[in-house]
Amino acid sequence: MKKENIYNYSDFNFKPEIFEVLAEGNGNFKIEKIVSNSYSNGEWYDQSEDELVFLLDGNASIEFASGKIVELQKGDFIKIEKHLRHRVVKTSESPKCVWLTFFAENITSTEDKI
Repeated sequence: MKKENIYNYSDFNFKPEIFEVLAEGNGNFKIEKIVSNSYSNGEWYDQSEDELVFLLDGNASIEFASGKIVELQKGDFIKIEKHLRHRVVKTSESPKCVWLTFFAENITSTEDKI
């Protein structure tokens, strides 16, 4: 057993984002920590799993292929269904954005769909 801290990102080295897989399992299940430095107009994603995204710190904007933009603040979360094209449009500089993302097949949540 190894104790870790979700807010530890000392290896940032001026990269726009760092990705760290925290856990993986069957059925394409994955938990990932993402830390975003201030940037805009990230790459488009079209993932083969549902994604449940929690913004633990900072502020960010996510754009969907439909043109809809969702503003997120610390503590917000959103479910993004598989193959729903999206990208991070903007992230805060201070504090940096700390995301916790869960990837799996057929995630169900209580929030409305985008």
